[in-house]
Amino acid sequence: MTDTRSNSFLTIIYIISIVILASLILGFGSLVIIFLIAGIVFLVNPSARMGILRDTLSGMSNTSGPWSIMFSIFFILFLLAMLILIAWSVLKLIQNVREKIFFEASTLGYIRGILWGYGVIIVWDSFASVIADRFGLDLGTINSGGSSDGTTLLMWFAIYAIYIIFKYGIQLQDDSNKIV
Repeated sequence: MTDTRSNSFLTIIYIISIVILASLILGFGSLVIIFLIAGIVFLVNPSARMGILRDTLSGMSNTSGPWSIMFSIFFILFLLAMLILIAWSVLKLIQNVREKIFFEASTLGYIRGILWGYGVIIVWDSFASVIADRFGLDLGTINSGGSSDGTTLLMWFAIYAIYIIFKYGIQLQDDSNKIV
């Protein structure tokens, strides 16, 4: 009974993971297309150049020029890319669990993908906060309140501990396979 309940829950979170990954990829692709079109119009049409700058700067509070816009665009796209890495790793990890593939190198690789993606987001968010404070930008970073920094690090430590457990489990299984 517990096994069927676990399988149905895994199926539900697998489907949710697919939807999240698809929405992140669509969002990333849409933003890239929008930024490319705006960039081409900015470069090709000199009369639109000032209008684009004026409208963009008026829509963003506390920005000081085109470099802050470029940094903000890069910030958004980089965060979306890391979220796509995490979502893809979670999807593949759930798929391995559904197929009862636990202590194999592929599972460890997916946990490593989650660990790297989440760690890069933590570091990038801190870096962007420093840059935003230095240049007076309002980027709306992930931890804008700053109160959950300890919780964020604890979650990263938990993911790292899971990674170490799986790495040790794979080593034990390899040793067991060599003996038999």
